[in-house]
Amino acid sequence: APFAAFVGNFVSILVDDFETDMGWTVVTDPTLTGGEWERGVPADDGTAGDPLQDYDGSGQCFLTENVLGNSDVDWGPTSMISPLFDMSGYSDPVVRLAYWWANNDAGTDTADPIDFEVSNDGGATWVLIDSVIDVPTEWTPWEAHLADYVAITDQVQFRVTVNDTPNNSVYEAAIDAVEIFDVSCD
Repeated sequence: APFAAFVGNFVSILVDDFETDMGWTVVTDPTLTGGEWERGVPADDGTAGDPLQDYDGSGQCFLTENVLGNSDVDWGPTSMISPLFDMSGYSDPVVRLAYWWANNDAGTDTADPIDFEVSNDGGATWVLIDSVIDVPTEWTPWEAHLADYVAITDQVQFRVTVNDTPNNSVYEAAIDAVEIFDVSCD
């Protein structure tokens, strides 16, 4: 498999290990009966497919209803939305993170995705970057070049959404180690 590397001046826009509140907002549809996004140290035992620990070893991550027992996503959706970023001076901003996806309907046409989206107008409209489904239940690195999906502006936000509609599966998700950066050549 090919190996890719960035060459140039690295500019950090966001580094978030979720140890402190850096301004993410959770927006949940009123139909959600379980599994709202929350920041914390993973609390369950993994029997429902939830992570036993965060990705980067810092302690906390964002995960769906972080309690012992049956706490999976039911109905929804629930979304976690990044703070607003002025990226107008950047040429190729990249978002990089690790995600956790567990769904007992994996491999069927009823498995529920974890959706990654970007907005360049302060959240008025969203563009789908990726809809992840049917991946191993483990922490998985992921990245996307935002300029491949939207024009880069001073109103950029990133959103992660999960739902279990219809409510017919056991579904757990988590996000950790979010970085947004740009690499430029002067």
